[in-house]
Amino acid sequence: MRKWQLLTAPMLAPLLVACVTVGPEYQALDNTKEFAFLERQVEKTEGVDWKATEKNWWKQFNDPALNQLVDQALQDNITLASAEARVRALQSILGDVSDDLYPKGAVSLDYEAGKALIAPEYNQRVKTERFETGIGLTQPLDFFGRIQRSIEAARANAQAEVESLRAVQVEIVAEVVSTYGDLRAAQQRLRVAEENLQNLAEVVRLTKAKFDAGTGSELDLARINSLYAGNQAALPPLRNRVNAAARRLEVLTGQVPGTLDALELAGTMPRVNTALQVGEVGKLLLRRPDLLQAERQVAAATARIGIAEAELYPRVEVNGFLGFFSATGADLIKSDSKAWSLTPTLTWQVFDMASIRNRIDTAEANLEGDLARYRLQLLSALEQTQTAFFNYGEQQQRLRHLLDRQKASIKAQTLAQAQYSEGVIELLDVLDTERTRLAAEDAVVQAENAVYRGIVNIYRNLGGGWEAPSTQVATNKGEPLRQG
Repeated sequence: MRKWQLLTAPMLAPLLVACVTVGPEYQALDNTKEFAFLERQVEKTEGVDWKATEKNWWKQFNDPALNQLVDQALQDNITLASAEARVRALQSILGDVSDDLYPKGAVSLDYEAGKALIAPEYNQRVKTERFETGIGLTQPLDFFGRIQRSIEAARANAQAEVESLRAVQVEIVAEVVSTYGDLRAAQQRLRVAEENLQNLAEVVRLTKAKFDAGTGSELDLARINSLYAGNQAALPPLRNRVNAAARRLEVLTGQVPGTLDALELAGTMPRVNTALQVGEVGKLLLRRPDLLQAERQVAAATARIGIAEAELYPRVEVNGFLGFFSATGADLIKSDSKAWSLTPTLTWQVFDMASIRNRIDTAEANLEGDLARYRLQLLSALEQTQTAFFNYGEQQQRLRHLLDRQKASIKAQTLAQAQYSEGVIELLDVLDTERTRLAAEDAVVQAENAVYRGIVNIYRNLGGGWEAPSTQVATNKGEPLRQG
């Protein structure tokens, strides 16, 4: 095959020089203004480092168990495996389309036998035989860029699928980190509820002792028993949350549910003790996979206009044969049986121009649609990112207020229990401080998880996580699909 390419290249070179590639050239989309505006909006967010960038952002939590779960998900997640398979499929399509630039052919060995009347008398039937073997090749001449535009479209489609894979990867990383936070938050809420139940048990003991001594009322005893039973009833839903989060992490990491029981062991809520290493928001958004996927789809749609326009012009190909013809098998490979042929072919759909122009109009309309979808994707990315930073700042403020409330409620409960033991206040006051402390501590845990989720959403919306690929994806012959 390669020898044939080398032999035909000098003959076809003068023709190829005259080739033109019809259709519009793709122009890169510029979002500099939009990204600069977003940076000005979010630059006042507290606790963010706008200079340093942590690619593996989840490692800022300094939690070895979390790091291990993310690594396992990148390696074994089923959704990622499916996305990687789609990438390989489109890489193969790109390789197949790219091969259209080169000669196609096959080696053949034919035998034909027949019996018929022979001219000029046509009075006698004669048996004839024909033996043929050789190489037949067809070389398309891409004078108007139909094949080149097809390659551009296939490459852009393959690149878009790579970005789709990376978008899936971003979501998987974010969901693993977020679910891990839900697990630790549920465990911490469970610990808070259990500790408050223990504190309440002491109040139950004191109330019963007063009742038994004749200094307390049966109503007080019923009230404290009711509150104690209600707090006991709050534990099963929290245990369900712990179980659900652990099972979800198993699925995300490609494991059979029930195999990671160690996750259910109590752990602390992950925290970032330094400023978030975000870096320049505009540059990060330029690498956001869903935006790049939409941009590559625009590039593919642009190339498909050229494919359609190329049908307005003739298709030219050269068919060639090099081999042997013989009337007998014994003479087939003799020098006198050598044969060759070279057949240029021109095909022009001159009676189908209306249909071709309709296909061009369709391709142009599809490009307009892809451009609109890209614009929508861009606006959604800007909206989601701005919202993520704003929410993160607000959640930090809320957590600070709730910590103040928790501190005050703990002090109030301690004072109330002491005064109740001394008979200074009624049981209702103690119960009220108990409920307030439990609600305050539970709210703090949920607020800490909200701040944690805020961090996850910031990096999710900036496209964080794709730079730790589960596999290497490339075009045929090792050419990287990703540009820039």
